Amino acid sequence: WTITKWEVDREYKIGIGFFSDVYKGVWRGRDVAIKILAQTTPRMLFRNEIAIWASLKHPNVLELFGASSATGDPPWFFVSPYMKNGTAVSFLKARAAERGRGAYPGPLQMMREIAVGMSYLHRKGVLHGDLKAANVLIDDDFHCVISDFGQSQLRSEVYRLSQKPRPHGTLRWQSPEIMSGESTLTPQADVYAFAIVCVEILTSGELPWPMLDDQNVQVLVLRAIPTHPERSFALTSLIEGCWYLSPLYRPTFEEIARIMNQLIGGLSAQLLMPPQSSPSPRPRSGSITEENENRSPDIAPSDSGK
Repeated sequence: WTITKWEVDREYKIGIGFFSDVYKGVWRGRDVAIKILAQTTPRMLFRNEIAIWASLKHPNVLELFGASSATGDPPWFFVSPYMKNGTAVSFLKARAAERGRGAYPGPLQMMREIAVGMSYLHRKGVLHGDLKAANVLIDDDFHCVISDFGQSQLRSEVYRLSQKPRPHGTLRWQSPEIMSGESTLTPQADVYAFAIVCVEILTSGELPWPMLDDQNVQVLVLRAIPTHPERSFALTSLIEGCWYLSPLYRPTFEEIARIMNQLIGGLSAQLLMPPQSSPSPRPRSGSITEENENRSPDIAPSDSGK
C-alpha cells in the first residue's frame, strides 16, 4: 500500500481546501487523484485512516490504491482512482445545462447508489461525517462513488490544531442534534445528511439555502416547518423520514436502499417506510422539544431573497 512521492507525477490541482488539496496525476501509467493532507495532520490519525480505507471494497465506495508512508515526514497523501466526471455537484449542473440529454442515471438511481454505498460503510463500522454531493464522485460508467468518508476525526483535529473555524457551508448538511450540541457523530447523522444530498440531486446540484448565512441556516434546521421540492409523495415521504428531527425515527441506510429499489420499481414508499409507532423518550431539559420533533428544514427552492 505504500506509494512514494517519486512514484506519482502530479499534473494539476483539481480540488483545494483547508484540510487537503487534491491533484490529478499519474501512477503506474494510470490517471489517479492524489489527496495531499495538511501539514498539521497527526501521524496516528493518518495511520488509522489508511487502515480503515484499505479494508473497504465496494463499487459505490472510492477505492484506495495506496498512500505515503506514515514513517516519513508530512505532508502525507492518499492515491485513489481519478474520476473524470467530477463530483455529483458538477455532474448534475452539467447535465442540467445539457437539458438532460445523454444516457445518464436518473435521480432515484443516484440516491439508491449513495444509500447502498453508505449502507456498506455503516456495516463496516465507518461513519462518514461529511456526506454531501460534493463528496460523491461520478465514475466513468456514471455510477455514484462515495469519497471522503470516515475522516471526520482527522479533519476535526486538523482544524483544532490550526485554531481555525471549519469552512463556511459545512453546517448545511449537519443534523439538528449535532448542530445543537446534543450529540456527536452517529449513523443517524449520516442519514440526515443523505436527505440534504437528495435535495441537492433534485435541484441539479444547487447549494442548500444559497442565500442564507450559517446562522440563518441553523434557525431553519432547528425550528422551521418542513417543505420540499415538488416530487412524488412516495419520494417526499422517504426524504422527510431521513431528515426527521428525532434521530430515533430516521431509517437506516439498509432500509433506505430497500425503499429506493422499490421506488425505482414503482411501489409506494407509504407502504414501505418502517413503522414509527414507538414514541421517543422525553427530551431532557434544554434539548430539542417534543413539539418540534416532526419539524425539518425548509430547503425548497424559493423566490424570496431574489
